[in-house]
Amino acid sequence: MHSLAQSRHLFLFGMSLALLGGASPGYASPTEAAFEHAVDAQRAAIAKENSATPGTPWAGDYYSGDGLGANVSVSLAPRSGVAATWQGCLGTYAANKGRVVPQADGSLLLKYEQPNDPSGIGFADHVMPVVWGERMYMVSEKELPAFASAINLGDEPREGAYGSFLMRNGDEHRKVYGLPALPSAQRSLIREAPLDVGVVSASRLHDNRADQFECRYRLVLDHGANDRLAVGMDLRATGVYAGNRITLEQTTSTRAVGTLSLYGDECTKPDQQPSTRTRFTTGAYRGMASNEKP
Repeated sequence: MHSLAQSRHLFLFGMSLALLGGASPGYASPTEAAFEHAVDAQRAAIAKENSATPGTPWAGDYYSGDGLGANVSVSLAPRSGVAATWQGCLGTYAANKGRVVPQADGSLLLKYEQPNDPSGIGFADHVMPVVWGERMYMVSEKELPAFASAINLGDEPREGAYGSFLMRNGDEHRKVYGLPALPSAQRSLIREAPLDVGVVSASRLHDNRADQFECRYRLVLDHGANDRLAVGMDLRATGVYAGNRITLEQTTSTRAVGTLSLYGDECTKPDQQPSTRTRFTTGAYRGMASNEKP
């Protein structure tokens, strides 16, 4: 499960390689191609199992992505395991398969056969099935706060297939009601009213991650855990900075610290660069009042 900011960066990176004639991250060696075929075969076995023995609530095919640099497909079944692929504008970036190990708390450990980088070009290996009305999401344990903030910001429940969190294929046409079945700590992050958040300090980061496509700013915010801000949540800028988002990385009772990424020409435009005048909002879920199944 990867943010759309990540996929935007990957798309720009991939396009630069294509324009420069560099090697494509979608290129597969014969060994890699053979493993991709094995992943496809496991996905077919998963589909056959789920068709023959339905009944496991979390079993099925899931998708997250934006249709550009990130198109992640994950298929799950109790016995046939997991098959996962990440495809982008230049082909297949990653493919993996393995076992599904249910946990006592309802979460699933995904034991992949090949090396896997869940924070990069890879797949989450600890996920939580999240029921929301007639829908089923498969959310990385580490991204549960981000899922709550996506609800506050109006990204979920989404109306189409594209989105930052794995959702069962076809569920964009199914209804939600009430609140998603999140653990209580993350469920409490879904807000009835938006919180306005200011910036105490802003500084540009100069590190090895910086490149010609991305610049990053570290911001200290004037609210914290006392106001239900949590690590992993996203906030959206308002006013002249509207649309930019910050991901929270640290919180104290009264402060939060996060990183705001800008891309391309945004890095050179003064009116796009954050300062103590920048303000953010948590957003709020408009459906909070509808907590019962119709």
